[in-house]
Amino acid sequence: GAGPGNGRFWGMTCGDPDAPGFYPQYVLTGADGCYFFGSKIQANSSLELDEIPTDVNGNYIITVSLAAGIDVANPLVQSQFQTGDYFELIVNEILIERWEGTSAGGGQPMTPRIGNTSQILTPNFEDFSFNLTSIIGAVSDIEIEFQANTNTANKYIGIEGLSLYGSGGFSVVTGSHKKR
Repeated sequence: GAGPGNGRFWGMTCGDPDAPGFYPQYVLTGADGCYFFGSKIQANSSLELDEIPTDVNGNYIITVSLAAGIDVANPLVQSQFQTGDYFELIVNEILIERWEGTSAGGGQPMTPRIGNTSQILTPNFEDFSFNLTSIIGAVSDIEIEFQANTNTANKYIGIEGLSLYGSGGFSVVTGSHKKR
């Protein structure tokens, strides 16, 4: 929900009474429904999902639908993040991917800095897939965490969906999230 501090928010686009004053107008587009988003995200803010039990012999691929943008009308400025703005995907306390702004004054999209993807974060939701088994090895459970930081109220990060695929077929992530 709202806070701490003026202009900060980290929550859902539906069912969250604090959300209406924080909705982005121009960015975080292309979602099929509700999504989780943050604005002016305090340094090291995180979202954790409850542990998901797995088959230790399974091969697991995680797919997340992500977007990041600056909420202004001009599309040429919507991806001008600066150093210090970042978004991380962490699994079992291992950093899988980190996107961050690369310009001290702003001017570049959030680009991958650590990990295996070459995709930048755009103002429109896009899917990112990672083979967790090849990155971290066999696991008996999976705990997913997102960490982020943005320094102004018009910078948004969104998480529309998360899927976990196992070698035995498709599995939907269940459970709750814990904000801290």
